[in-house]
Amino acid sequence: MYQMNNFMDDRAVSEVVGFILIFGIVVLSIGMIYTVGYPILSSNMEASVFESSEQSFVVLQSNMETVAFNELPVKTMKFKLYSSSLGLSNKSNITIDYPGIDSSPQAIGTVEYGKNDKRIVYENGAVFKYYPGQRVVLTSAPPIFTSKLDSENITTITVIRTSGNSFQSGSGVSTLKMSYNNSSLTTNSSVNNLTITINSEFASLWKEYLEENDFSISSSSPDQVVAHRNDTYLIYGEHLIDVDIN
Repeated sequence: MYQMNNFMDDRAVSEVVGFILIFGIVVLSIGMIYTVGYPILSSNMEASVFESSEQSFVVLQSNMETVAFNELPVKTMKFKLYSSSLGLSNKSNITIDYPGIDSSPQAIGTVEYGKNDKRIVYENGAVFKYYPGQRVVLTSAPPIFTSKLDSENITTITVIRTSGNSFQSGSGVSTLKMSYNNSSLTTNSSVNNLTITINSEFASLWKEYLEENDFSISSSSPDQVVAHRNDTYLIYGEHLIDVDIN
């Protein structure tokens, strides 16, 4: 009987030890998954949110053009904020030097989405994507074009100015409202020399884009580019959109 009891006690102890070992392995495995896997999952989620916001800004670009070109009274968009921000600023401007055009600097404004150190910015019909380390990419081109007709140079410049100073941050759904304000269109019947000056934190990418579209660069710096195109007809459209975020 005594030996039987010892056998039962030893088996009970073995089961307890086995349970503790299995439980310990499970807890350790969960800890390792959380420690290693969660940062990867979190990083992938943030990347997905940022890429989704980039697509939203391409839609924003299209919506801005719809409001401007069709003189649509109001159009709204929803943005999902995940520990991020959405705001407006008026720190950029453009100057067009050409006969018949007001040559004073015109504020063009920006719409900016920010998450951690990454940003997506809409500016004068263009969409820029900013990564940490000063790496910036033009993801959607502005409405500035050049062409030739019967060997004559033709330049088309559309300026879409945004006005407003709203700002939202945190998590949740934010509504961006675009309201048509006014438009003007200027054409000319003779060729002249054209100079365009853009003051922007994305001046280097504006420079690249203008060069690709047959402009010659007169001067450039990190926050300004001056470009010209000689002997060209100009089709110039300017639109003002009031923007509000809430």
